[in-house]
Amino acid sequence: MDRPAVLIVDDMEVNRDILSFYFRKEYTVLEAADGEEAIDTIKKYTDRIALVFLDFYMPGKSGLDVLSFMQTDNYNIPVIMVTGEPDNELEKQAFALGAVDIIYKPFDPDVVYGFASKYIQ
Repeated sequence: MDRPAVLIVDDMEVNRDILSFYFRKEYTVLEAADGEEAIDTIKKYTDRIALVFLDFYMPGKSGLDVLSFMQTDNYNIPVIMVTGEPDNELEKQAFALGAVDIIYKPFDPDVVYGFASKYIQ
């Protein structure tokens, strides 16, 4: 895993597949289907992960739970929240917990690439 990694966290496989398709040529793509798996992946690949796409709503640990874990344990990885429905209160909470941006489903490839180039060094 020599290339920077992008971690895609979403309980819907189709969303993970779409984002993976955008990044697999340039980055190593890691996937997690829920918040617990995301936390395990972050712990394991901390030094490799350059960017996280994190769904708000998942069974078990939510995206906000993952952000809270990352903030508490001082993980300094940019996180872009992913949602299908805007929710101002959740978005405020996400930014307070360290999210750097939010993208909305359905995904626009230009927006996704723009975020990647903005946050991956």
